[in-house]
Amino acid sequence: MRKILESKYFYLILILLSTVSYFFEHLLLLFVDNFYIINVLHIVFNLLFLILLLKFLKTKNFKDSEIRPKAAVYILLVWCVVSSLGIIYDFVIEASI
Repeated sequence: MRKILESKYFYLILILLSTVSYFFEHLLLLFVDNFYIINVLHIVFNLLFLILLLKFLKTKNFKDSEIRPKAAVYILLVWCVVSSLGIIYDFVIEASI
């Protein structure tokens, strides 16, 4: 795990993982009619990405990296938070109806 976190291209791995998980969630929509399951999976994936991102932010590799990888990691961090807030907002709206 430490080797992956200290990898020079860890942010690319995260982008790939987020894309695959997003595709997987939408693929599940074809087979599952219950949106709650998809929403919970989305939040779980986002929490996992947040944990990985926060661990990566603490590594020496991130602190020494160029601006472009840092920007990619920060964009992923914001995307995880915003999409999780959107899902939670959907839960609140659906619960109030």
